[in-house]
Amino acid sequence: MRMWRRLAVVLSGLCLGALTSTTLSAQGVTGPAFVLGSLRADSTKTPIVGAELVLTSVGRTTRTDSTGAFAFRELPSGRHRMMVRAVGFQTITVNMDVPADGVDDVHMTLKRAVNELETVDVKASGGIRAFLLNGFEERRKLGIGRFLDSTVLGDVDPKRWASVVMEKIPGVRLINYSGRRSFASTRGAISFRERPKGDAFDLAQGAPPNCYVQVIVDGLQRYGSRPGEPLLDVNSLEGPFVAAEYYTVAETPLQFNREGNAPCGTLALWTGR
Repeated sequence: MRMWRRLAVVLSGLCLGALTSTTLSAQGVTGPAFVLGSLRADSTKTPIVGAELVLTSVGRTTRTDSTGAFAFRELPSGRHRMMVRAVGFQTITVNMDVPADGVDDVHMTLKRAVNELETVDVKASGGIRAFLLNGFEERRKLGIGRFLDSTVLGDVDPKRWASVVMEKIPGVRLINYSGRRSFASTRGAISFRERPKGDAFDLAQGAPPNCYVQVIVDGLQRYGSRPGEPLLDVNSLEGPFVAAEYYTVAETPLQFNREGNAPCGTLALWTGR
């Protein structure tokens, strides 16, 4: 029985150092080699589901399954560069030498990269759902921003919620690229600084220059509109959503913009879970 070489790679958001030999660059090249492995959260060791893994050396992409496992097959042997990214985690890049008889045990971990908004003490009846939605109602009473509640989103097909948000909220649009979708503003940035446009991987996948809005889900920042920050694929967000609120740059409440880095506006979504 052929013995497969094992390789264990444990990463925590750091890029491995450059290696001396040349990384493969030809796309569409195949061979007998393969890379099998798994991806887990650094803190909890739980599997990361649906993460994107890209062999930039040969232009191949795959995703982790429900157990965090992934596989690349029919690869040329030699030096490969892999980019690993998942919503809510730091993106990493790793260089690896893949022998002709393959690598069957690549273990990787990602560190979380979720920026939590200011912590507050909660004293309210009805639980966290009531508290969050009470804040939504209080902001709506001010008459600033655009709001959708459960009468609009409550019965929406989970696959269509993003389209409904775009249709119902003026100034918001969905940008489609390579099967992904990201929210952007139709009004452009009210700022002279660099507009958020994704990272090198997003650009390689065809993400066009746009003013991508900050996205907050249940009080957690999922995309912060920072230059060079990986775009948020809204297909990865888990609903159903019962409320949404959108603000232009000038309207954004301080609680959603404490870092002052939302030059394209802010979309806040609430699941009520």
